[in-house]
Amino acid sequence: MAPPRPPPARLRRLLGLLVVACALSAGLWWLDRGEGPGGRPRAARARSAGDAAVRPGDTGPRTAAALPTRTALSAEDIATHGAAVCPLEVVDHNGAPSDDEPRGPARFRVLLASGPSEAVPVVFGDGSLALPAEALARIQEGPDAEAPLLIDDEGGIVALVLDGGRCERALYSLARRYAVACPVAEGWDPAAAVLRVSAGGAPVDWQLSGGALRFSARQPRGAATVTLVDGAQLRVAWDDEGCDTIDPDRALATLDIVVTDRRLDPTVWVTGCGLRPRRVVANVSFQVDITPEPCVIEAWRTDGALRALAEPVYIDPLPGDELHLSLALPAHRMAGMGISFRIDEGAATVRGVRPGTPAHDAGLRRGDRILAVDGEAVEGMSDNDFIAFGTGPEGTVVELVVEDEAGDPRVVELERSLITR
Repeated sequence: MAPPRPPPARLRRLLGLLVVACALSAGLWWLDRGEGPGGRPRAARARSAGDAAVRPGDTGPRTAAALPTRTALSAEDIATHGAAVCPLEVVDHNGAPSDDEPRGPARFRVLLASGPSEAVPVVFGDGSLALPAEALARIQEGPDAEAPLLIDDEGGIVALVLDGGRCERALYSLARRYAVACPVAEGWDPAAAVLRVSAGGAPVDWQLSGGALRFSARQPRGAATVTLVDGAQLRVAWDDEGCDTIDPDRALATLDIVVTDRRLDPTVWVTGCGLRPRRVVANVSFQVDITPEPCVIEAWRTDGALRALAEPVYIDPLPGDELHLSLALPAHRMAGMGISFRIDEGAATVRGVRPGTPAHDAGLRRGDRILAVDGEAVEGMSDNDFIAFGTGPEGTVVELVVEDEAGDPRVVELERSLITR
């Protein structure tokens, strides 16, 4: 019997390539299953050897398993947040390096142009910061994607430096604290009377020392509420010059306010008695605490470019009073002429006229002087007085005495209309 013929050289080469491919596939499978000899996790071996590297901003479970040796974040922390990792630098409020240690985990809010937005969980490690990868993706879709800022409830700020989908660096500035010392009224012992102190709606730690109630604040100026054990509340304000005296005889008064509006306009505002303008819901009452002193409460809504005002309410509350106020907005829409003006030398000088408004259609132009409105001389009027005479219900007529630049007076009648922005 003749010996078998050896396979052709071409066939031998193909068989060799097949063996190499099988060996390579087996090796890749062994690497991908994440275990080394003896079933030991390969990521754990890499961390113990210190030979693993991760790029800032890499995401996914494999990144979580390959954190550098310098971080104290656990794999569980990162896996829970599916985090993107940023090298972290801690700075003070002036931007200089700081030895302060950030506290974590914490929740930060994204600072947008419209104010703080959604909360983002953040985990601090040894020289690193981690936040959810999906949160980072949402931040990069926002209006401040190039330099997003995060703020925590204490006023600490995180500034992220991003490069595409990665977090290159995180700068964390802990909140600056200001020492506030509010003197107490002579002869009054607050030690047994003060229940709590709050600022910005959050309680603050306080102590009595040197005849003053002392606490720390996040702003160089602001206001705090001191609640007494009998339920009374005191309001104190501080600035660069010091803090108000805490006096139990100046307990706050409470206002229960409702702004009625038959038009059910969604934009209704209230201000006065030390309150900044605040948006409220029409026909629904709300409560505010104010300092007990004579003051005026006002309310309005916006009708196009004008305000529809409620009749102001004057109050003179006593400490501890609870007053119920009702401010009614007009049922009609507020309309006007369509001019901007300034009061000078006994007249209202027209500074501008909006096209398509009653004033424009009636021929009023820049430089015209309005001497009287609805039979009332402008001389002696304030800006608000002139606005009150010039505006009114939509469709009503206002009569003006107008003097042009040549000094010739004429009578002009306008039908007020809604002025759009």
